[in-house]
Amino acid sequence: MIRNFLMCSLTMAGVSFAQSAVRAPAYSPDQQVGACEGGAARVRSPGGFVGCGTVENGFAKFNGPVVRLFDSGKVEAVGQMKNGLRTGKWQAFSESGALISEVEFLDDNFHGNRIEYGANGQKKFHEVYVHGKREGSQTRFDVNGVATVVQYSKDRPVVASK
Repeated sequence: MIRNFLMCSLTMAGVSFAQSAVRAPAYSPDQQVGACEGGAARVRSPGGFVGCGTVENGFAKFNGPVVRLFDSGKVEAVGQMKNGLRTGKWQAFSESGALISEVEFLDDNFHGNRIEYGANGQKKFHEVYVHGKREGSQTRFDVNGVATVVQYSKDRPVVASK
């Protein structure tokens, strides 16, 4: 499910032309992701996730910091999970380490900013979600830097302007 989100996110576009200097963090298999609490231990899922959690019915249930790795072992995404659901800010990276998206979640739904970056590190797309529905301004930039802004209310477009 999360891999599908990441792949879907990669195809989206996002807001200003400030370049992102954020790079994927270095990670080694022996490294702790963060402090595990409440009986949780370091868990690795078949889908490439590593983090604090438990195994229930053969499936990893993460709580706390989580890292998703490419098959190469490089960092694909970092974020937080609570009771196995994405929460807070998640960042996704290309295999070369460039930041490609920043998305905020609440209970595994988009909630907050969703920003996508181009291969050159520039923001291409920015939208805001409230409990899984687009709300407020969605801004896209075309290849010439022309912004298109669409206003949303309850996940439906209201006003478009150029």
